[in-house]
Amino acid sequence: MRAARGTRWCSGHRLTGDPPIVRSHRGFDKHRAEIHRRYTRRVVTRTALAAILLVLLLPVAVFANASNWALRTVLDDRAFTTTVARVLETPALETALAERATTLILDAVDDSELRLQALATGVLGLSGTDRATLESVLESRVESAMRAPAVRAARDEAVDAFHRFIIGAARGDEGPLEVRGSEVVLDLGDIVTQVATALDPRLPGLGLATLPAAKTTIVLGDATQVRMVRDGLSLLDAARIVIPLAVLAVILAIVGLAHRRTRALGVVGVAIMLAGIVSMAVAWAGGGVLSDVPEDPMVGTIVGDVYGAFVGLLMAQSLLLIAAGAALAVVAWVLLRRQRRRAVARMLGPRDSG
Repeated sequence: MRAARGTRWCSGHRLTGDPPIVRSHRGFDKHRAEIHRRYTRRVVTRTALAAILLVLLLPVAVFANASNWALRTVLDDRAFTTTVARVLETPALETALAERATTLILDAVDDSELRLQALATGVLGLSGTDRATLESVLESRVESAMRAPAVRAARDEAVDAFHRFIIGAARGDEGPLEVRGSEVVLDLGDIVTQVATALDPRLPGLGLATLPAAKTTIVLGDATQVRMVRDGLSLLDAARIVIPLAVLAVILAIVGLAHRRTRALGVVGVAIMLAGIVSMAVAWAGGGVLSDVPEDPMVGTIVGDVYGAFVGLLMAQSLLLIAAGAALAVVAWVLLRRQRRRAVARMLGPRDSG
């Protein structure tokens, strides 16, 4: 006699109810494969996002390094004036500036024998007007007069005018700095007048006021290129808070998304090292471009030396960035080795005591 539907027999006893669901080996393998596929897809997605952020980290870190450097040097009024003044007080540049001032003073008195005689005998105390002797003695006196407080005040005013222009605080039509067409020019007339006054208060009245502007002005560079520098500095100034926070956010996102966070931390350290190297390369490449802009050899020397002084600070900061990235990479490497040793120890299990 057939058992009723839903009836089961077990060891001679009749059981009622639906049979239990018994999962086959094939179904279990399929379920496990689905879990592994989902896990792999999630890991691949997170790793891809971390890789994209890692590529983004390099330019952001370079930009943050440049922004921090600009805030500490070029955008800081006191730091900029102090650095430029220190460069202008080097012996080579003091000699070059003294030669230029000597030439302007001689140009002012050359058209009059009476003025030339007054300069030679009344100001310099010479017995004659021999050109070579007059020029040598005057240049020596001018170089000493360059250290006078009034001369340095006029020099600092010119430096401050240029600084206010490149940070966007001035339009370039006030003070000794002026934008003439496609050129940025600096009028040295006030500095030369102060030098002449330091030599002898009567000297400015010997014709310095009648010198044409073409002789007392120097071209600092192309106005378009100077404005590009100003726009770049304005961008760095505007991003002074956002960029460091962006770097921190990108680093945290990379470590958080990575499947192996310790290894990701080491890769972040390597990226920071590369950011420092790229910063140094860009700073080195920019020196040649800026020093080629002015046509005046003296101005080219000043621009090159000033840029070198500022870039020296950027180089030192970039070296610190490289060192920080290297330290982070080494710490991650040490942690990774410890994790591997612990994993091997767990696999081997406890050793027999004997």
